[in-house]
Amino acid sequence: MTAESGQQNRPSSLESGTVVRGVVESVFPTGAMIDLGGVHGLLSTANMSWRPFSSSDEIVQVGQELMVMVLGVGEISGDVTLSLKDLHDDPLRAYARDSFMEPVVGHVVKLVNLGAFVRVREDFDGLLPESEFGDVQPEVGDEVAVAAVEINVFTRRVLFVRAESLKE
Repeated sequence: MTAESGQQNRPSSLESGTVVRGVVESVFPTGAMIDLGGVHGLLSTANMSWRPFSSSDEIVQVGQELMVMVLGVGEISGDVTLSLKDLHDDPLRAYARDSFMEPVVGHVVKLVNLGAFVRVREDFDGLLPESEFGDVQPEVGDEVAVAAVEINVFTRRVLFVRAESLKE
């Protein structure tokens, strides 16, 4: 049974992998509560989007209708966990497959003690270590040519080097 058919979802009718329609009931710092037609599910920030964001309301808004995937239903509690991002391909996997060790242009989005985070796609950032800076320290907003030399799709970590380093 689905909310779309006008009937209520029940935890017993929901199972992992099921795609259902829901309406955002509330948004809070750690996620959102989704009404699935009488059953409520939790959409945590970790399962909202592949792209970096700083606030849940950048991704979902109260009253918004959306399709979500059921990740699990607690056997005893009946708690329903949901995902929005799992309905979309992981852009980091595609990047790893298609662009590993390929020079690309990105923009510095954040400076940290270890180096600079560079965004080459809106979906993820990677670290350009300070040892790769050379004579010039980049600033936020600077354009840099980089290449990914390490990608871990499980931990979502990308390590960049300056593109010129590949030629050395």
